[in-house]
Amino acid sequence: MPLVDYLTVDRVVILAAEQRKDAINELAEVATADLPQFETQHVVAAVESREKEISTCIAPGIAIPHARLDGFPQTMIMVGVSHEGVTWVEGSPLVHLVVMLLSGVAAGDKHMHILAEIAKALRQDDVLDQVKICLLYTSPSPRDSTLDLVCRLLLEMGGGGGGGG
Repeated sequence: MPLVDYLTVDRVVILAAEQRKDAINELAEVATADLPQFETQHVVAAVESREKEISTCIAPGIAIPHARLDGFPQTMIMVGVSHEGVTWVEGSPLVHLVVMLLSGVAAGDKHMHILAEIAKALRQDDVLDQVKICLLYTSPSPRDSTLDLVCRLLLEMGGGGGGGG
């Protein structure tokens, strides 16, 4: 299944966060907006627990926080883009692109397969540069145009086997 099947435009946000935990919280809020049975803090705790095992910062400027949660009803991807950058690991380069993956425990290997596909798509040398370029051209409404451009970029990467741009 293409990555685009797990991502919707309402799950792409411009991050206000300056710190990892706050960025994870912002994306967890997006994830739980339509899932009243899940508290945002429960999702944050699961993602932070995974983050404590090993950082999900896969490349300079890019992080893929993820977690599998008991009873989580679907697999979903949330994307956060930061103009200023987020401190993910103290002393490391700032993160500008955060792609969060959440799924139920029952998803099993599917979770790892999707995670691998995301990592493969984001490891292309110019992905972060393309996202930054998208952020420069935001008019007339910066938020709407940015979301559209970031979504289009990610859809191209995920939908066409990682071809991007």
